[in-house]
Amino acid sequence: MSRTEVNQVLKHFKTLETKRRLMIGVLANMKTLFGKPPGNPKKYPLIHRLVELFPDDPATLNLVHYTTPDLDTLFLQMCRITTLAGPHFEGFQMNIAWPRPTVLSAYRNRFPHFRLILQVGHHAFEQVHSDPVQLAQKVGEYGDAPTDILLDLDGSKGKMLDIKKLGPYISEVRSRFPNIGIGIAGKLGLKTIERIKPFGKLFPRVNIDTESELRTLQGDLEIDRVKQYLEDAVYALPFPK
Repeated sequence: MSRTEVNQVLKHFKTLETKRRLMIGVLANMKTLFGKPPGNPKKYPLIHRLVELFPDDPATLNLVHYTTPDLDTLFLQMCRITTLAGPHFEGFQMNIAWPRPTVLSAYRNRFPHFRLILQVGHHAFEQVHSDPVQLAQKVGEYGDAPTDILLDLDGSKGKMLDIKKLGPYISEVRSRFPNIGIGIAGKLGLKTIERIKPFGKLFPRVNIDTESELRTLQGDLEIDRVKQYLEDAVYALPFPK
């Protein structure tokens, strides 16, 4: 991802006249955090480039999507990224299966205004036995630390989003935590975005996340594909009044 690509996509997004925000999600891991060359530089930019990638624009939500094998120092890693990411950084999407609640609570206490999105991917679903009640109970262990959760039931395994499967999870979490933001993911793209239109009517404030379907096999963003996806997404999920 480059700042030129961000600007091109943002310029088009603002012509769509939606009240939704465009997430600028930048991937990072422990390797890039400490200055080591990333395995896939098109997806994982060098850490010092975070500042240039995040625009100063109210139409964007500027997040670092972070993963790490070292959970013992996760809080320190998050603080280091917060310092390096610049003034327009707005929070994290934690691509970690159920990080320690104490870590997210400590970060929330230190940085109360940042977004903290807890990704619930394939391994996280397995740990709660793919049960909506157990998942909601697990989310409850985090108190008010996460502002949002992202349900990615099969996407991390390369499978298509299954709307029917996700409905019970959203209903259970929403009934227990009415103020938490909920996002969904799972190979959303030009050929599948239309599938979420009826879902948006049931859960109008749901957010969506996509990445792999908007890249080439070499990892480059396909800007024309991204622009069309945004148009289709805004149409499929109009912002609720």
